[in-house]
This record gives sequence, C-alpha cells and structure tokens, in this order.
Amino acid sequence: TQVVVDLGALFSGERLYHACTGEKLSDQVVADLAKQPRSLSSAVTELTVFGTDETLKMSVVSSTQVIEVKQLLAQRLGIDPSALTFLTKQGCLVRRQYDTDEIARKVSVKGIASFRRARKIWEHPIAIIGTGHSGLRQAMWFLKHGETNFVLYDRRHDVGGTSWWDSANAASKLQTELGTYHLQYDEDNPVPKNMPTWPNRAELLRHFREVSEEYGIIPYCRFKTDVAAVTVEKADARERPADQWYVDQTYRFSLKDLESGGQSE
Repeated sequence: TQVVVDLGALFSGERLYHACTGEKLSDQVVADLAKQPRSLSSAVTELTVFGTDETLKMSVVSSTQVIEVKQLLAQRLGIDPSALTFLTKQGCLVRRQYDTDEIARKVSVKGIASFRRARKIWEHPIAIIGTGHSGLRQAMWFLKHGETNFVLYDRRHDVGGTSWWDSANAASKLQTELGTYHLQYDEDNPVPKNMPTWPNRAELLRHFREVSEEYGIIPYCRFKTDVAAVTVEKADARERPADQWYVDQTYRFSLKDLESGGQSE
C-alpha cells in the first residue's frame, strides 16, 4: 500500500521545526544556520512500516531532520514520537537514525503497525445522555462508522428528548424545515417522503421512533434511567503507554432506575 503526503514542500528549516514542536530554534542554532544555512534542496523520502510493504512518501528538503519527520508522523497517528524508531540501510548494514540526523531517502519505521491511525478500543462504552435529536444523530453516526460500543440513557419511556416530550404540546410544529432536521440528514440517507415540511409534535416523535427502529438504535437505549451524577476519573499520566500522548479520562455514572428505584454505576 502506498500513501503519498506532501509535507516537506510546505515547511523547511526553522518553519518546519516550529510547525512540529511549537517552539522556536535557540539563538545559538539560528546563529549557526546563518553561518552555514541548511540545504533547502527538494527531496523525497520513502518511509516503510517495518516488516510490511506499506509505504508513505513525503516531500522534504535535504536538511530535514529525523525528529521533524517523527513529529509529523506522530501527529498524524496520534502517538508519542518517542515510540518511533527509524532505520536506514548503509551498504550491507542497517543503521538506526538519530533525531538530529538528516532524514535518509529510504527509511524503515518501527513502533507502528500502519501509517493509518489505529482505532482506539475503549474499555468502557461511550455514553450518550438523552435520546433526543442530537443523541439519536450521534448514535446513527456511530453505527454508520462501525462503532457499536456505546449506550444511550434517557429518563423517558421512548425516544424524542425533552424538547418534544416535555417542552412541546400537541399544537407545536417544527420551526426548521424538515429537509435539514430529519434524522437521516446525511449524504447516504434519503429525505423522508411521508412527512410535511413543518411536522407537528406527534409526527416528529413517530419519525424518531421509526428511524431508531430502522437503523437499529433501540437496542442501545436504556429508557427510564436517570443519570443522577457523573464523576470524572483521570488516569495517572505517569502510567500511560509510551506510544500514547494523551491521558485517559473516564466518567463514572451513578444511574437510577425510575421504575424500580434501584441504583447502579
């Protein structure tokens, strides 16, 4: 698999370093560059995932350093640059490239399985509070993109949300045209043909229920469940994996079953 990315053509020297790190070069380095400027000759580096035939071509300049490429690649994949190891062949030997080295023309990359960002697998399900328009749209997006590790909580007995169950009345009508409000508003889904342009409360609630059933959202819903409290739990940054730049954050829900009165987390 070959992927072509033109990054080096956009940045060079100090500009590339700043784009990668958010920092400016030290005065000493700037002075050294003024005496002997870095080469800005265009070049192409081919990266290969170690042990595979997946490649990534990058437009760089001759003086582009390994750390600059690592930073750009790490940003693309959502990992820490320190997890990457670059190897290049010199004669009959394979040599590790250090961060301050100029990037070689052909490099093997260890520390990743692919140049495509790996899908994060969460230990706990993603929670959606409420089965109104926004909650159902989010659930549809998850299912469209293959995400099934989620759950929707709602105090009510059915989909619809506070706006249409509690705030609206029998005479209430949609103030936004149906063409941009219906749940299937997506380039891959059709506009409903059996509804007026400005549907009333009952028509919208029926629409929400029919679409939820059609697209398979109902099995992910826990109705008559109140989210009584939410506690934020942050992981220890010192215990995160070396290839993870962010700190995990989870939310502990205190749930109350509105039928039985039972509580759970």
